[in-house]
Amino acid sequence: MITYNDAEARYNKTKKPPRSKNYNEFQRPLRRVTESGLMLQKDNHSYVYIINGNEVGRFCEPNELGEAEVLVRGLYATFDIQQMHTYTGLHSGQTFETTTGDRVQVPYNPFFKGQQKEYSALLTFDKDGKLIVDKSWHCDVFTLKSTEEDKSKRKALKTQLDAFVTLQMFKLGSLIDNATVNESMGRAFGESELDRGTARDLQNFLQEEVVRTDDPKFMACFNDLAQSAFDMLASKKIHDYPVPPELNKNGWRSRNLFAVHNYGDVQALRDSAGKLMREVMDNIVPDELKKSLVASLLKLAGLSKGSQPVAIPQFSVKLPRRYSYG
Repeated sequence: MITYNDAEARYNKTKKPPRSKNYNEFQRPLRRVTESGLMLQKDNHSYVYIINGNEVGRFCEPNELGEAEVLVRGLYATFDIQQMHTYTGLHSGQTFETTTGDRVQVPYNPFFKGQQKEYSALLTFDKDGKLIVDKSWHCDVFTLKSTEEDKSKRKALKTQLDAFVTLQMFKLGSLIDNATVNESMGRAFGESELDRGTARDLQNFLQEEVVRTDDPKFMACFNDLAQSAFDMLASKKIHDYPVPPELNKNGWRSRNLFAVHNYGDVQALRDSAGKLMREVMDNIVPDELKKSLVASLLKLAGLSKGSQPVAIPQFSVKLPRRYSYG
């Protein structure tokens, strides 16, 4: 992250565009003169970075103790977030060392006005650039906690569909034979390729207090979901399986078994990768399928997450992998 001195130095070395009406006496372009949405502005005892017309970071002049405040406004547009990081070094979730020797992560909630704040965070740093937690704050961000009602709904749904899940466990062999696996589903944050119409129909069934399990349409949709859940499970296992040295001969094209199978230089490599992929699938056990299938069911039913927002403590050592802005 930059400092007040960095902002001052940039301001002083950048001239005011002499012929542009988009900049006043105290404003300087950050990039091209024509991009007046990106500018650095000098105010009383502070410098302000403006991205897409919005103030994103205000770097205040240090006091007599060398302590300096930085006022941050979080953003939610991807381009603006990138520009903010480029010019200020600020990004949500970044880590700072504190005066007590800890390292904390700071989120920048872009919806700060909903918490009656003018900024997402006020950060105070000492003369050595360490965060003074007692003189700083940030807007709350939230995780979702399961209520007793959430737990009860999950339990009821699992009980209703337990027999159907068990049946799919007995059909594991046919699911393996009919599997469609690919690298897209296997990589991090890969998405299921379940047909959208099928997913929508299942969502409608699962919203009912008593699921109409005797409806032939439900059975067809459930079978498709089981196959989709297995395909996702198998894709991730194959993607994460270490490529043996004898198959790792083509650089980036040997990054995983999918790559070797699709892009191997010779047919023998591709065949060996395909055989190993099948072995990975054959080693999947029924309990793994059950876990994947139940997770898919809960997601479609809207029950995979809790419903009660809980604020994360200020300046946590580590932010959770998932959190919301409220």
